[in-house]
Amino acid sequence: MKIKDIFSKKAKEISYPKIREIFDRASKFRDVINLGIGDPDFDTDNRIINKTFELIKEKKSTHYTPVPGYKELREAIASKYGNENKFEVTYEEVIVTHGAQYALMVTMLTLLNPGDEILIPDPYYPSYPSQVFLAGAAPVFIPVFEKDGFKVKGGNIEKKITEKTKLLIINSPNNPTGAVLGREDLQEISKIAIKNDLLVISDEAYETMVYDNKKHFCIANFPGMRERTITINSFSKRYAMTGWRVGYAVAAKEIIANMMKISGYNLSCPCSVSQQAAIAALDSSPGIIEKLKFEYERRRDFIVAELNKIKGISCIKPEGAFYVFANIKRTGKSSEEIYDELLTEGRVVVIPGSAFGKQGEGYIRIAYTLPIDRLREAVKRIRKVIERE
Repeated sequence: MKIKDIFSKKAKEISYPKIREIFDRASKFRDVINLGIGDPDFDTDNRIINKTFELIKEKKSTHYTPVPGYKELREAIASKYGNENKFEVTYEEVIVTHGAQYALMVTMLTLLNPGDEILIPDPYYPSYPSQVFLAGAAPVFIPVFEKDGFKVKGGNIEKKITEKTKLLIINSPNNPTGAVLGREDLQEISKIAIKNDLLVISDEAYETMVYDNKKHFCIANFPGMRERTITINSFSKRYAMTGWRVGYAVAAKEIIANMMKISGYNLSCPCSVSQQAAIAALDSSPGIIEKLKFEYERRRDFIVAELNKIKGISCIKPEGAFYVFANIKRTGKSSEEIYDELLTEGRVVVIPGSAFGKQGEGYIRIAYTLPIDRLREAVKRIRKVIERE
């Protein structure tokens, strides 16, 4: 047997994640400022860490856990939605997973069949179409434009709906653009979903990072959407807990019950220790979230102002998340070329917009997950590379 014959069609056809490829490549360079991967530079707050270890010792959390996660954590998440997001959730409508990424994958495997189509606004988080591929379904991309503030428009959604369309995925605040869908945007999307009997996956991992006194809205809160929405969320960005790997999905009890079947054979159960950290986080001071949000907003204001001073670069001010999606079209170069030059000549890591879909070409994603003094040095290096004669 030849080696090439041992691999599945999916394993051979799917590509290694571009962002991880860039991360791996950058690790081989010295004196690099990494504005690529979306990992907060903040450590998990000591209050959460200390409480976690208290809980681990108290509960003796060294054994298998239930497939959907500890009931205590699921109840705490349900309370969070009632208190913060203003819609009632029971613990049976929550499944805890190994990060939001896994929650997305389980959702795809639970809901999609071969031949189904799922609508994905483009630019998009790169995992979406790959997960759809692994589930055996087909992604259909909806173009999103800078002139619209990178917000998906209802008319463009409707143009892509066919008899095969089953799901629509939305991501607000958005990765990579930082766009935030407002109440009117979500009302329009809700009406389209109901009219066309679509399920909606709402990725809300950045929900606490909304700036300029704007609000985050859950589409599940809109009339007729509760039973057709799967809300994906995470502790990673909200509490700077990326390494703990705790995410979850909130959906109708029947959907969660079927997700449990899929997850039970793949994950078995979520990590006991990390779940105690999540319980500790939900019981922590809201000041932890506000501190992160305040600092990211300062960094956003700084880097947007500085990038717009560079000849060949422009960017609109993102309303949420911690990314700037900077327009580099006036340079006359592709996003891949700009990324490569910034890394090899400037020792600055950015992600080429092409990694986020066809509509991402002509842009680079910059994560402002470093202190302002490092962002200042990064902008200095970017300017030197972009403006050189």
